[in-house]
Amino acid sequence: MPRGRLIFPFVVEIARIDTAGTAADPTDADPARPADSGYDPIYREPIKAPTGPSDTVGVTARVELPVVQIPAQIEAEMFERLEMLLSGHSPQEFFRVVLHFKDIERLGLTRPDGTAAFSIGDRLVRILHKKDLSLVQDIPDPPAMHAFQVMPRGWGLSPSNARRNLLFLDFRARDRSTR
Repeated sequence: MPRGRLIFPFVVEIARIDTAGTAADPTDADPARPADSGYDPIYREPIKAPTGPSDTVGVTARVELPVVQIPAQIEAEMFERLEMLLSGHSPQEFFRVVLHFKDIERLGLTRPDGTAAFSIGDRLVRILHKKDLSLVQDIPDPPAMHAFQVMPRGWGLSPSNARRNLLFLDFRARDRSTR
């Protein structure tokens, strides 16, 4: 049964967000600092937790699962387009990563209900050549590129036995400028 294929695939590395690990209290070591989750209660984004009393920047409470490598088709919609802000420029980036469900299933990256184990908030780490896994594009963190949309697409090419075949992961860069 035909399921199609990716066009000119690369290999992408994706760090999936560990929502349970991120939700854990990042301040267990410092009982004087009240927090009961690694997520901001209003914005539901990972918070920044201080590393010590003089730390004014902090480190993210985000916890990630081990990086996975998977074949993908890359569609760079926007790369380093500048948006000028009062505090400087903020490059805007948007990559669409197209995965094939046969690769997702082969690598065991499905949930018990059969859906893909990718989520909003997953981070694009690197793009590699398929043949020798040499580096094509590194995605620096910060600012990082996080998935803002995970969308099954392409419901098969066979009218008699249609199956889903593609998953779109849309990644965009976070703003670099301060507010």
